[in-house]
Amino acid sequence: MFMNWLRTVRSRLQALFLKQELDAQMDAEMRSHIEMQTQENIDAGMKPEEARYAALHQFGWIESIKETCREQRGVNWIENFGQDIRYGGRILLKNPGYTVAAVLTLALGIGANTAMFSIINAVLLRPLPFSDPHRLVMVWQEFPKRGSARESFSLPNFIDLRRETKLFADAGSFSLSSHTLTGVDEPERLNSIRMSAGLIPTPGVRLALGRNFREEEDRPDADRVALLSDHLWRRRFGSNPGIIGRTMGINDEAVTIVGVLPKTFRIGEENPDICVPLRLDPAKVDRGQRGLQAIARLKPGVKVRQVQPELNVIAARLRSADPSGTAIEGRTFAPNQYPFAHIRCVGGNYFQTLRVPLLDGRHFTEADNETAQKVVVINATMARQFWAQESAIGKRIRPDGLQEKAWLTIVGVVADIKNESLAQPPRPEIYYLYAQYPTRGLGVMLRTSVPPNTLAETVRREIWTMDSSLAITSTQTMEQVMRQSSSTTSFQSLLLGIFAGLALLLAAIGIYSVLSCAVGQRSREIGIRMALGARTASVYALILSGGMKSVLMGIGIGLVAAIFSTRFIARLLFETSATDSVRLISVALLLASTALAACFFPARRAAKVDPMVALRHE
Repeated sequence: MFMNWLRTVRSRLQALFLKQELDAQMDAEMRSHIEMQTQENIDAGMKPEEARYAALHQFGWIESIKETCREQRGVNWIENFGQDIRYGGRILLKNPGYTVAAVLTLALGIGANTAMFSIINAVLLRPLPFSDPHRLVMVWQEFPKRGSARESFSLPNFIDLRRETKLFADAGSFSLSSHTLTGVDEPERLNSIRMSAGLIPTPGVRLALGRNFREEEDRPDADRVALLSDHLWRRRFGSNPGIIGRTMGINDEAVTIVGVLPKTFRIGEENPDICVPLRLDPAKVDRGQRGLQAIARLKPGVKVRQVQPELNVIAARLRSADPSGTAIEGRTFAPNQYPFAHIRCVGGNYFQTLRVPLLDGRHFTEADNETAQKVVVINATMARQFWAQESAIGKRIRPDGLQEKAWLTIVGVVADIKNESLAQPPRPEIYYLYAQYPTRGLGVMLRTSVPPNTLAETVRREIWTMDSSLAITSTQTMEQVMRQSSSTTSFQSLLLGIFAGLALLLAAIGIYSVLSCAVGQRSREIGIRMALGARTASVYALILSGGMKSVLMGIGIGLVAAIFSTRFIARLLFETSATDSVRLISVALLLASTALAACFFPARRAAKVDPMVALRHE
C-alpha cells in the first residue's frame, strides 16, 4: 500500500514538473504506433498515402488521445487552474478601475469582519476559564434611594447573604488591594487580592501547586499565608516546585507560601500577583465598612431569574440593618435612608496642588493636626444637595467608613472633581485629612515647573532615603492618568470610528462601482445624447443626479435613525450632547461630499464618451 502511494506521488510530481519531457515521449510513442500501422498497411498492398491515412483513421483523433493521457496523470486540474488564473489576470488588467474597486471591497470587508470576530470572540464567545461558567454570578448590593445600583458588601452583610440564601452552592468574597514585596534588593509593589477561603472553590479553580486557604486563616490572629500568581512564581522564584512552605517578605512581615495559582486565573479584569486571606473579624467590622465584592455559584438547575426574588428579600433586611451613610447634625433620617457620600483621604496641599477652586471656607492647614478639632472639606455637589439655601461652613457631619465615629466640622467647599469617571456626574464627596486619620496606600502628587518625567528618579531617591522598604510602582503625569481613566471608552470610540470609516469607504467604492457599471451600460444612450447636442454639463448633471438621489435619501433616513439611537452612544461622549445639531449636520455633509466624490469619476468618464465611437461600437 505504501509503495503504491509512493509510486503515485512520484508519477504526479513528474507529470507536474516534467510535462514537456513526458509530452515528447508521448508524441514519439504515438508516431511509432502510426508508422508501424502504416508499414503493415503498405505490406498489405496499400499505397503509402492510403496506408498512412488508414493508420491515422484506425489510431483515432491524436489530440483527443493526448488530452486523455494527460488527464490520466492526475494533475490536469492544476494546469486548468493556472490557465484560469492567467485568464482572470488579463481580464483584471484590462479593467483597472473595476479591479481596484473589487480588491478594496474584498480587502476591507475581510479585514473588518476578521477584526470584529476577534473582538467578539475574545469578549463574548470564548468561555471563561472556570468549570460551568454559566452558573457563576456577581452579586451586588443596591441602594436605590442613594442612586447607587452596584455597591460592594461589608463582611457582616456578606456572611448574612451566604447564610440566608438557599440557591447558592458556594460563595466567595474579595477586595482589590496592593502589597509590597520586601526583603529584596528593590521593593516591588504587587497587585493583590484579599479574599475569603471560599473564593477559590466557588469558580472551581484548581491550583497549580499547593493548597487553598483554610477557613481559620481568615481570622486576624492566624498565621500569614499567601497564594502566588503563575507569573510571579516564574519571574521571582524561577518556577521552583519546592516553593510551597517557604516564606517571603510582604510589607516587612514573613508570609508563608501555601499555593500557586494557575496561569489562567483572573478575577474580572484583575490579574493579581498574590492573594492573601481577608484576616477580618466579623464582630469588629461595621456594616458600613463596605469594600468586598461577591462571587457565587448557583446550585445545579437554578436560573438567575429564580435567585433575584430571594435576594430582594435578603437585601431589604440588610438595608434595614445597615443604617450606614453620613449623619448630619440636627437632622433625622430613617434607618436605611442616610445620605451617601464618598470619603477620600488627602494631604494638606491636595487641592492647591491640583488647583481645585475653593468655593467657600478655607483649605486644610498645618494647624489641623491629630490633636486639633477634626475637620473635613466637601465638594460642591454635597454642599448643593444638603445646604442649598445656606453655607455648609461650620456644619458637622459623621461619615460612615472611618474607624472613629466622631463628628467632623466642615471648614471648606471645593469644586467638583471627577474621581470616578469622566462620564459619570459628580457625587457627594467628603475629604478628610491624612494628618488626623492616617491610612495606608497613599500616592504622592507633585506640581513641577519643569517637565515632570525629568524628576521621576529624583523623587524615587528621596522617598527611599526616608524609607527604603517603600515600593514605587510608577510615575504618571495627569495627562497619562486621564488617558488611562478613559482608555476603555476611548478604545470603544476608536473601534466605532474605524468601523464607521470602513463603512464609509465601502459605500464610496460601492457607489463608484455601480455608477461606473451604469455608465458602461448607457454608453450608447450617452453617445446619442451628445450627438444630438447635449452639453458636457448636462451629462455631468445626468449621472450625478442619478447617483445622489439615493445617497440623499439614505442620509435623511440615517439622520432620523441617529437621533433615535443616540442613547446607545451617549456614554461614550464627555460634556457633548449626542444630538448636537452642528455635529449631525457636519456628518451629513461629510457623507454627501464623499458620495459626490464617488459619483464624480463615473460622471467624468461619461462626459468624455465619443459619440461616434459609442455608436460604432453598438
